[in-house]
Amino acid sequence: MAITAAMLWTLPERDEPDSAVAVSPALRAGSDQARSQQAAPPGPEPDGADVATEPDRAPSHAQAWPLYQRRQASEDLFALAQSIHENAAAGDAASMWTLGQIYDACELLAVKYGTAATLDSARQSIDVVTAAMPPQAARYHRRQFDRCRGFVEHPDQLENAEIWQTLAAEAGHPAAQLRAWVDRRLDADLGPPSLPRVASLVESGQPDALLLAPRLLRLDTQEAEPTASAINETAWALAACQLGVDCSDQGEITQIRCIWDACAPGDDVVTVLQGQVSPYVFQQARDQATRLAVAIRQGRLDDAGLVHLRVNSSASGDAITQ
Repeated sequence: MAITAAMLWTLPERDEPDSAVAVSPALRAGSDQARSQQAAPPGPEPDGADVATEPDRAPSHAQAWPLYQRRQASEDLFALAQSIHENAAAGDAASMWTLGQIYDACELLAVKYGTAATLDSARQSIDVVTAAMPPQAARYHRRQFDRCRGFVEHPDQLENAEIWQTLAAEAGHPAAQLRAWVDRRLDADLGPPSLPRVASLVESGQPDALLLAPRLLRLDTQEAEPTASAINETAWALAACQLGVDCSDQGEITQIRCIWDACAPGDDVVTVLQGQVSPYVFQQARDQATRLAVAIRQGRLDDAGLVHLRVNSSASGDAITQ
């Protein structure tokens, strides 16, 4: 079940768009207007306390993206989608991206349970399915069902997630542009990624962008594999937590990660990660995470000597490493 854009935390997204879902003329007009007015993503917020020594006390980048916060907190994604649809059709990039994320999150549930005669009968079906799941996975799936219940009742209201995400990318949304490069989405007219462009999008602090960052950027460590990869993935996750992504035991990314991992009650993302890697890897990752968070806040991720773009040279150009 696809639910968010986060690389370490989410389930795989679908591979092909549903070409049967049309885009309204108003949406296209809004998209054209947004593309004509496309601007660079917002820069980092001013530094607060000494982030090099007290990263957890620094201002939260995530707070600068209210639609992300609304989506994370929402218990009725159908209502949220309806409330922002007009803005998305008018070309607002954040609304476009949020709609795409909502439709992506609810698509499987709407398709699988939307044929039920009533919402109660659909709920009975998911109760049967989740009865065989581990407790944490069952709780998460039941919550997702409740959040998506409007689409289960009205599956015809589900729209194509990838269309909205592509339009959001063309309108300049940071996470949408990163997602387009990660997915090699050729219908998004962005050109090839470069270190300065990717770094600037990550420095926006948009939480989904922070979680996509390690799909495009890699830490410059002197470690051999698989240690280097373990440090890279863990460091980016810890940096996202420092920059305001909700990594508490109640946070969505924690709940998703605990679908597969054995998490004790009250475990947050940091605790889960610490239990998955060696003490050496975790200490190295923690040090690198602090450096990443400082560089992102200060807007110097591309010139701090920390990261490089993950590319493979080929005859057709640079292809992002998957």
